Amino acid sequence: MVINPKLRICLCFCWALTACRDPHALRGYHSGIVPPDSMELLLVEVHLAESYQNLHQVLTPADTLSRGEMANLYRQLLKPYGVSPERFLASYAYYEQQHPVVMDSLYSGVTRRLNERLTEQYR
Repeated sequence: MVINPKLRICLCFCWALTACRDPHALRGYHSGIVPPDSMELLLVEVHLAESYQNLHQVLTPADTLSRGEMANLYRQLLKPYGVSPERFLASYAYYEQQHPVVMDSLYSGVTRRLNERLTEQYR
């Protein structure tokens, strides 16, 4: 079977375009989603807040933080980043469901940042 030279060039061009794309690139990424670099910073803050809540419950079980207090704490954490709790949760779901490789990368960064903070704290 002989393939038309123009068709062959077109097929090679299309193959080259698709072969050079990052298979883990964020498809469908839109402005409503927190960018990965900011999301990593937010995840660090949220995990520190949740650690605080858990420690508070262990140390003072009779005086646990209410849902409203935790919601207020989350709003305070997210406010400097210009992110609402709803946008954060939507972004988390987006990365978790549609881009697990990116989410894995985010958590690698979160772990690294938390370890750096812990190391600095005990110097």
